[in-house]
Amino acid sequence: MAMQTDNTVDSARKPNVIFKNRNLDETQESDKTQGSSGTQGSVADRHTKDNTGTQGNDSDRHTNTGLRNCSWKFYLAVSGALLGGGLPFGIAVGSMANTLSLVKEEFSSSDLVMSVLVSGNPIGGFLGVMMAGFLADLMGRKVTMLLNTVPFVVGSVLMATAPNMVVMVIGRVLVGAGVGVGSVVTNIFLSEISPVSVRGSMGCLYGVMLSTGTLLSFLLSMPQIMGASSLGWRLFFTLPTLTGLYQCVVVFFSPESPIYLASRKGNVDQARKSLSDYRVSVCEDELSTLQQCLDKGGDIQPLSFPELLSHRSLRLALLIGVGLNVGQQLSGINGVLSYAPLIFSQAGVSVPATATLLCGVVRILGALCGAALVDRLGRRTLMWGGFLVLCVTCFLTAGSQICADTITDSSTDSITDSITDSITDRNGSCQGRWTGIVAIVSILTYCFVVSATASTLPWVIVAEIFPMEARSKGLSVANATHWTFHTLAVLFFDSVDKALQPYTFLLFGGFMFFSFVAVVLFVPETKQKSVEEIAGELRKQADKCLPTVF
Repeated sequence: MAMQTDNTVDSARKPNVIFKNRNLDETQESDKTQGSSGTQGSVADRHTKDNTGTQGNDSDRHTNTGLRNCSWKFYLAVSGALLGGGLPFGIAVGSMANTLSLVKEEFSSSDLVMSVLVSGNPIGGFLGVMMAGFLADLMGRKVTMLLNTVPFVVGSVLMATAPNMVVMVIGRVLVGAGVGVGSVVTNIFLSEISPVSVRGSMGCLYGVMLSTGTLLSFLLSMPQIMGASSLGWRLFFTLPTLTGLYQCVVVFFSPESPIYLASRKGNVDQARKSLSDYRVSVCEDELSTLQQCLDKGGDIQPLSFPELLSHRSLRLALLIGVGLNVGQQLSGINGVLSYAPLIFSQAGVSVPATATLLCGVVRILGALCGAALVDRLGRRTLMWGGFLVLCVTCFLTAGSQICADTITDSSTDSITDSITDSITDRNGSCQGRWTGIVAIVSILTYCFVVSATASTLPWVIVAEIFPMEARSKGLSVANATHWTFHTLAVLFFDSVDKALQPYTFLLFGGFMFFSFVAVVLFVPETKQKSVEEIAGELRKQADKCLPTVF
């Protein structure tokens, strides 16, 4: 991936915050001087002459930057990161749907205790993301992913062997913590090792694995497969152990992120070797990125949280990251996934279980579609277009539920009667057959669009809008927002639905329209742009706002 260190960070820092190795042997300075005079002093110039035989030709800068130029080590590292970071997320989301009643019966637990158990995943996720940024900066992306195997394995074993509900809750919180850490470090790692031309698509694969994990969890926990015995659900809860161990083995033999090695460690040889391991041939742009990281001082210091808030463009980036995650959760997707059969039933669908299964399949198709389009249409276009379509589908779903809940007033005039009779059943209800059809089409469209946009793009955009110094902490704050609102959505969706029914989806539609407006006004396009270019757009955007806003 062609990342460049953002020069806005210098202005974002306090005067006493400096790069540790700004005078890196003075050898680096001489390399810069030689490189600018046409010699082979700089990293980029040396490799460009050896491999391309051209210098200074802009048309050659983006050659060999796609997936065809990625080595087998790249694909192996991506598989380890996704299967160990994205798939367990989806499994954890869907793991309690079919097992909740069995666990409740096993331990004779109350509804309150079961609510605590279900909420253990997002609670653990919140704790995990708060640690993830610090760990990724301190120990590196690779080591953090290796250590993240521990909560997955320990938590899964505790849930599978739990003698009581207390151990079950502790195990689920640990699994949630692993999911939280993975949601941060996996996206950072993918964004830093991927070629810039496919950076968005690789980031969207995280959403694909999330949707796949949810569907896999639904299928494997079905009574026909898992059974109704205690042994069945206990074995099912060991599933994250397998994905965690796979990640541990694969990532152990994978190189560290070259951007991390250049920016945080200042090690040019290791950074070049790591990049060459992930590529068939390294292009000029990618080597120039490493050189710029070294020119910044080689050991870039991560910003503290106060420093993250000290510059307007970084505050805007933080607001965008937080806002996108809030919009994602206010779409109501987690509530829809948890209560899909009930929602379909409320709209008059006669086969809610089948329709719910279709939602899982459609989510995977949507995530794949988003991954295919994100580097063609751009993140911003897909994001505002997705929120706009979600607004429409929410209103259609609300309309189907309202009509299914409405009884025609017998005192209406003859003209109204004739119109109503054409869409109602013989009992005078306006549900008829069309409400079920509208509900199925609108909710399936809703699930498809959510997976293609709102569920995947925030992970991609947030990983791109922050400079190297602010990336880990920026992602931690944004993902902490995700998990906070995820917890609230799971806890209160049922209560809100009962209080507002049949108008619940009107509320979600309003949230989606507000999110659409916010994306149009504030979110920059990040497709195939360096961090420096994105930071420049954020500065311009922040300058348009009142000083009291950013």
